Amino acid sequence: MKKSSMLLSIVVIVALLLKSCSIRPAAWSPSQKPEFSGVTALNEKLSGIEKISLRGWYGPEDIVMDSAGNLYCGVHIGEEDFSDGRILKISPDGKVEEFYNAGSWVAGLHFDTQGNLIALSHKLGLISISPEKKVTVLADKDEKGNPFLIPNGLDIASDGKIYFSNTSDVSPYTIKYGRKIVLELSPIGGFYSYDPKSKKLETLIDGTYFGNGVVLSKDESFVLMTETTKYRVLRYWLKGEKAGQTEIFADNLPGFPNGISIREDGSFWLGFSTKRNDDLDKIHHSPGMKKFVYALPNFLQPKPELFGMILNLSTDGQIINALFDTTGTFTPETGAVKEYNGYLFIGGDVVPYIAKYKIENTTTEQANVPVNSTKRPKTLYDEFGKNKKLPQGYEKQILQALSHFPELSDTKIEWRINEAYTPVSVRPALMSMFRSKSQREYIITISNQTIDTLKQLLFENLSFEKQVGIMGHELSHIVDFKNKSVLQSLLMAIGHLSPRYLDRMEYSTDLICIEHGLGKELEAYSQHVRTVMNVENWRGVDYVTKDDQNIERYMNPGTIEKFMNGYALNTKNRKL
Repeated sequence: MKKSSMLLSIVVIVALLLKSCSIRPAAWSPSQKPEFSGVTALNEKLSGIEKISLRGWYGPEDIVMDSAGNLYCGVHIGEEDFSDGRILKISPDGKVEEFYNAGSWVAGLHFDTQGNLIALSHKLGLISISPEKKVTVLADKDEKGNPFLIPNGLDIASDGKIYFSNTSDVSPYTIKYGRKIVLELSPIGGFYSYDPKSKKLETLIDGTYFGNGVVLSKDESFVLMTETTKYRVLRYWLKGEKAGQTEIFADNLPGFPNGISIREDGSFWLGFSTKRNDDLDKIHHSPGMKKFVYALPNFLQPKPELFGMILNLSTDGQIINALFDTTGTFTPETGAVKEYNGYLFIGGDVVPYIAKYKIENTTTEQANVPVNSTKRPKTLYDEFGKNKKLPQGYEKQILQALSHFPELSDTKIEWRINEAYTPVSVRPALMSMFRSKSQREYIITISNQTIDTLKQLLFENLSFEKQVGIMGHELSHIVDFKNKSVLQSLLMAIGHLSPRYLDRMEYSTDLICIEHGLGKELEAYSQHVRTVMNVENWRGVDYVTKDDQNIERYMNPGTIEKFMNGYALNTKNRKL
């Protein structure tokens, strides 16, 4: 057993080393991120949205309207599958139809004066789609032959000249490659102009840091481009004494800027994929640490936090207003933002719908009312809600469970609602594993969609008592995690490859839950699981012998009763 475990550890370490060699990150020290205060004080304005369905498609990265009010957006086939895509046309009454089968994701969109839809196809590059849907490829590579593999944002000047970005000339987009771009922080791709009259393409900026959204100023004296991984917006001057020069328009932003669009008054809407990640900022100075993070298995990779944020920037780059959805419940990302007829239409890279938000005519001060918790159970939240990011609708159940774990009162925990196989799961926030035990952060994922067999176990389908029980189990995991060193945490991650290790870990976690006074609630959940899964009983881990594999990973109701009545678990079996 020891030899096989050692061999497995060696294999895992070698695999990590090989994967880390595939990335060449640069060192960078970002500025201290700005606080959400003053004009950027957190609010929940983006919670008041309508949803426009995409009929099973994902990723409305850019949004544009025609003269009749029809909406157009590029989409891809799956939440993490960018291999196929379409341009959808959505009528004012919500009817969705396929406008163009792109065979790939399409990012930037804009109508020219002849009614042609100019688009950025990840398959063909810069293309023009006529009203008759005839497709013409305008440009698929730059002057040096570098291909446009992730063409991104575009805008069209009054003289017909097209300005657009290309995030990468190295590889097509995937979630994994996007993560690599973020960590490597190397200038690739570029920013370009294309003149349809002369058919001339010109590179304006050679190499960008995730060059993304593009928009012209109202007087067309300059054009802006967001640089997602550097948290900034660049300005490229087209007219005047600075023509041909590039400068920073807005810097040290509080998130990852994505799409940008113009308002009637000449100011700009700036959308964000999410807010900045403290752990990422801390490792940017260390190429070695970034290699290590990139090499980790997918389940240990940091996931983007669901966080809706849109800023209104003045003509000189100052923040004059801010809209938020701090839980990401309504607008989990806000990468695309377009104003039309008094509404903001909001999309993103992987969201399955377009959010429609009515713009309020409020002052900056009125628009930025700080977040409050008046809708939450007041006493429970005041006592146990500190450093907790709770999901809307489940606050009372979670706070009830938290009230049994006073040692977690200062621990940062975020709850996320996502599609996941496991109904409820918990993990440490990746980079916080390397902090002191008291400074670590944790993420609990509540699944809202799983396989048919497990649907009755989804959190939303449980009674209040069972919800408290399973949440107590997940909080018990955090109690266990908090006592482990960095090395022990890494060994625990490797231990997940061993079913026998998982058996003992989950069983031990159930005992922690019982010791915290949630045995009755855990028993109710345990009984529900066995009823749903049509299983009468499993033998407990305290009966396990070397040759007996018929073990119980989670305590059955009878075992829970036994421990509630004072039975002591053998220390050998509890130790991990």
